[in-house]
Amino acid sequence: MNTAPVIISCMLLLAGIVDAQQTDFPTLTGPYLGQKPPGKTPEIFAPGIISTSNSEHGTVTFSPKGDEVFWATIYANPFRKKILYSRVVDSVWTIPQIASFSHGDNEGNPTFSPDGTKLFFASWKSLTDNEKPKHHIMYSRKTENGWSEPELVDDIINSISRYWQVSVSLNGNIYFEVEFDGPEIYCSEYKNNKYQKPYKIDLGFPAGMPYISSDESYIIFSAANRPEGYGEHDLYISYKKENGKWTKGKNLGEKINSKEIDVWPIVSPDWKYLFFTSRRDGKQDIYWVNTSFIEELRPKE
Repeated sequence: MNTAPVIISCMLLLAGIVDAQQTDFPTLTGPYLGQKPPGKTPEIFAPGIISTSNSEHGTVTFSPKGDEVFWATIYANPFRKKILYSRVVDSVWTIPQIASFSHGDNEGNPTFSPDGTKLFFASWKSLTDNEKPKHHIMYSRKTENGWSEPELVDDIINSISRYWQVSVSLNGNIYFEVEFDGPEIYCSEYKNNKYQKPYKIDLGFPAGMPYISSDESYIIFSAANRPEGYGEHDLYISYKKENGKWTKGKNLGEKINSKEIDVWPIVSPDWKYLFFTSRRDGKQDIYWVNTSFIEELRPKE
């Protein structure tokens, strides 16, 4: 069998996935793709480059060195949700391409580990012929030659049925959303090179889509249809107390939240910017805003 036509067809299909409007891709240099930093009012991040005419699924995640960025985009006709990336080569950001480990048709929510050695993401797939499709948490390792083939996170975590965003602290503890009767955030501690049995963390009300700070001092998350909220989904923050428990989640306020859906928060490695996804302008784009609110909302006591 001559496989060349099949391989060529696949290559053309993957090439066609990258947004056509990026044919004349601009020369981008500097931190955060050379974009002008935002103030206290959220702004669309990298319009026409990362936030495109397609919908974004999840938020951008930057490497600790700031020289790589990953995000997920939804394509239609046919539906495909792929993880894209760009990196700095000779001081210039490359044209976005599909990540080498993004093999499936339904993958999203990429996030770096704080040390930059792993890239976690969610994948909707069947692992065997007898298994129905379900969410799995997977990761790729950073190597000298790029990124490794994807691997499954320990089954003690992947035995749970449904996931959304994943976030990892510096000590390896992993936080993620699951859905049973509603959204809940669980944590699996990483001890002796092994994940422990996940447990639910109490933020005062149902919560999901967590971002955990690298030192685990605070967590930013989303919550739906809250009485103090401004839209269907709002962003909140909670701080860890000295006794290890969490303060009740506090709304980030109307300057950051909108009347629409605001979800999938991730703070940049330098802690300067919050990235999140919002439908405030009628389509699902990635926004960013400075993180001054973290100290402003921190309980005085």
